[in-house]
Amino acid sequence: SWGTFVMETQLDPLCKGYQGAGFDGRYLYMIPYHNGVAYHGRVARYDTTQDFNTTSSWGTFVMETQLDPLCKGYIGAGFDGRYLYMIPNNNGVYHGRVARYETLSGRWW
Repeated sequence: SWGTFVMETQLDPLCKGYQGAGFDGRYLYMIPYHNGVAYHGRVARYDTTQDFNTTSSWGTFVMETQLDPLCKGYIGAGFDGRYLYMIPNNNGVYHGRVARYETLSGRWW
């Protein structure tokens, strides 16, 4: 069966415009790209052990305000069993800022 979760209305109005996803075995991370107005660094994360349509199953992390203002505009992700790596693309200019998340810590970042 199918279901929907509209991130921009159920989670945060700025949660739109993603380019790919990464999966660590439990969490699905939506990779931020461009929301139609600007490049962004707002990662959306879904806990796959929880109900898909429940807001509490979802969370966000804003890389450009919590890490670096230029951490935005990614195109995909890779996972090595411990770290999730966000692949840089364009944040207004093409960039090489790789973002890395340590998934075993139980913390967002």
